[in-house]
Amino acid sequence: MLAAAHDRDSACVLAEVQLSDDFGASGVLALEERLAEEGWPSAAGQFVGDPFLRALLLLRLHHDDPDHARWQSVHRALIDHYGDGDQPDGARYRLHHELALGKADFAVAHLRDTFPRTDTASWLSSLVFIASAPYYHAHDPDGRDFGGHGGHDDRAAVALGRTDAAQQPPDSVDAVLHLRVRRLLTRSGSSPIRWCCPTRRCPTGSVSSWSSCRTCGPRATRCCGGPRGSGRPTRSPATRCASLVTTTTT
Repeated sequence: MLAAAHDRDSACVLAEVQLSDDFGASGVLALEERLAEEGWPSAAGQFVGDPFLRALLLLRLHHDDPDHARWQSVHRALIDHYGDGDQPDGARYRLHHELALGKADFAVAHLRDTFPRTDTASWLSSLVFIASAPYYHAHDPDGRDFGGHGGHDDRAAVALGRTDAAQQPPDSVDAVLHLRVRRLLTRSGSSPIRWCCPTRRCPTGSVSSWSSCRTCGPRATRCCGGPRGSGRPTRSPATRCASLVTTTTT
């Protein structure tokens, strides 16, 4: 579950509320050392730096229990941690975890309202980070899978703009920007990044990812649709969204 954390402090928060008392900060430090010793790279803003390993660990967390209770608990703990207003870039971290729970309204409002007064690079950085939230498939408000309860997953319709006519953006806001950001966030969450490992290719959004690729380790590389194992980095859905929003809002 510590793969959901972004640094040592947030990892310690998760360890305190989610793990046994004897793990604590010392366990977090030991895990940091182990990741480094095993050759896993570090990355700013992520406790587990390697994106492939992080995706697999998050996927396993997501499937820990049928109702995803632990998944929700982890992200809610991080929402609380980053909601106190004292954390650097706390807003985008909090919105990242809100989106991981399928709640896009706060992220849409934040990106919409900060767009006019934030420099382009910073705004796009926030968009990419928030939209990279690990949201594998749709749930109802209680966290249950839509598929098993007869519900309807409308994310594809939202991403394609088919629900725009039914939306009522708040008064005195840029309605076009509001709807466009809403579509972009939904689109990125509906299109899981595809990964390539030395032996086979699998989508991170499926249960088979963990069982198929858990032994790949640091050799695993992202794939851009080229030759298997080419190691060329993909343009993630969030990055494609960043390109799109700059084109269509200028």
